[in-house]
Amino acid sequence: MDLLEFEVDAVEDDVFEEPDEETVKTIFALRRDIHHLKRKGEFRP
Repeated sequence: MDLLEFEVDAVEDDVFEEPDEETVKTIFALRRDIHHLKRKGEFRP
């Protein structure tokens, strides 16, 4: 098995599920909040 075959097998074995709508909304809301805090200089990770 060469490297290309290995990479293709790895991609095929990787199961990716689309996140549900609520998760996507939460991620974008958190990104928006962090962006606003950074602009105000109040973001401390």
